[in-house]
Amino acid sequence: METIRQELKAFDASQLVWDFDNPQKRVPPWAERDDADKLPLSEYFTTSDGEDFFDQALRAMRQAREYRCPLEME
Repeated sequence: METIRQELKAFDASQLVWDFDNPQKRVPPWAERDDADKLPLSEYFTTSDGEDFFDQALRAMRQAREYRCPLEME
């Protein structure tokens, strides 16, 4: 998971197409930051409550390993 995060940091959001009907649009419709199109792609993966997805997934994986229980992600 950390490898994926690091590899996504090599890309910035300006390389993405956010609107199929308007491919020139370079900022996601929900972005409120002026620098949103300059953020690394890894920072665009958030949970529904706004937490960094990679932080949450890594924490869940560590806890599953610590407690020796299966991990399910939906």
